[in-house]
Amino acid sequence: MSNKASTSKASAKSECTFNSGNVREPSNKTAAKATPRTNFGNVPKLTQSPYVYTNRATEKSRNTIYDVKFCPYITTANYFATAAGHQLNLWEATSDGRLVMKHSFLDPNESEEFFCITWCMTSLEADKDLVVVFGGKTGAIRSMNPWKQSTTRNHLGHGDSVNDLATDPTRPFIFASASKDYTVRLWHAKQTTALAVLGGYAGAKDQVLSVDFHISGGYIASGSMDHTVRVWKIADNMDVQNAIKAAPYTEGDGNQPRVLTEVHYSTAVTKDLHANYVDCVKFLGNHIVSKSCEASLVVSKFGEFDDPSPCGIGNHNKEETLSQTIATLIIPEAYLWYIKFAMTNGPPTKAWIACGNQMGEVHLWDLHQQPFTVHSDFCLRDKELPTLIRVVDFNRSGTILLAAGGDGRITRFDRRIPEPETPPLRLSRAGKLPGKRGRFIRK
Repeated sequence: MSNKASTSKASAKSECTFNSGNVREPSNKTAAKATPRTNFGNVPKLTQSPYVYTNRATEKSRNTIYDVKFCPYITTANYFATAAGHQLNLWEATSDGRLVMKHSFLDPNESEEFFCITWCMTSLEADKDLVVVFGGKTGAIRSMNPWKQSTTRNHLGHGDSVNDLATDPTRPFIFASASKDYTVRLWHAKQTTALAVLGGYAGAKDQVLSVDFHISGGYIASGSMDHTVRVWKIADNMDVQNAIKAAPYTEGDGNQPRVLTEVHYSTAVTKDLHANYVDCVKFLGNHIVSKSCEASLVVSKFGEFDDPSPCGIGNHNKEETLSQTIATLIIPEAYLWYIKFAMTNGPPTKAWIACGNQMGEVHLWDLHQQPFTVHSDFCLRDKELPTLIRVVDFNRSGTILLAAGGDGRITRFDRRIPEPETPPLRLSRAGKLPGKRGRFIRK
């Protein structure tokens, strides 16, 4: 993975308010319900780009930035982390439009190269339990208190590079990793060994490049170099659920280590959506958005369209193989692998898919426009954007969009503030303009 680019791929702690989300245990009942789509009526269509350029910053190392992730748990500030070379940097996107570096962690192993980041909380009690988790070329996953410059844990188990990380939205202490060793692994932020491994004989046949959690926390999606998109249902897998429940009371507290739970069969799988590497996958409700280095995004659904399950009728004994394409979105000049897209949800004009390319452009699609437009609704271009954009990310409210990639450059866009509409000028009964005494309007 160190050749992604060449082969087509310190300040004081601020007071913060934390948001732990709606933490709950996933259940079959919760996972089976379809997510209702809010009816917004006639969706307005914007006539100008929803985001405008604000600022940029360049990291001193000028290494390619492979990942940038906003912290979703802090509600009073916009902190984000970047992964470039063997360095992890913590930044703040301030309210006045600046990008300010707060801390920097430099791995002593100069051959290390970080590829991915996620944010976790080891518990739900205090800000000291917030950790940033990151991994890369060596296969080791590290977690670190973002306000310090030393790692707190090394999560070991992968046999090769770690390509992607994602956090369970219902349990912020659980995260998943995708690796070059053909597997997805499930972890607890307090534990140094994995809870479960998803893969094996019936799993991916090449390195796994991307991973994401369903909003219920009961499903995991993965994309692989073998051109497959898979969904792993863990909501009703009692071995996995028991391992998650027991994790805080094993190993880390000096008790005996756990037995690794193995899941060899995914619940749904398809190879029909893409003919090349699948380097980014994300859930969109019960649908899946997947990207390949064929310069396209595909919105699809496993099973029938009216099936409320993200994996159709698939179960642990039989995989769902029916995957239906809803839309194919074209990304111009995005043929290199390991270019990641991002999404933000919200009401009309505030829900977007964003993806960069190798020509210094960020393309935006409106999630509320149905049907989806094949070509992007808007394209962000600016001389301050890096030529090769590897990754984009939105903050938790969707008001800030970051683009990063080649030469260590981070470019910031902010949501455009709509200009207030000027009310139409009305005449008085005498035919006079308001405030213009004695002046009449000629007919």
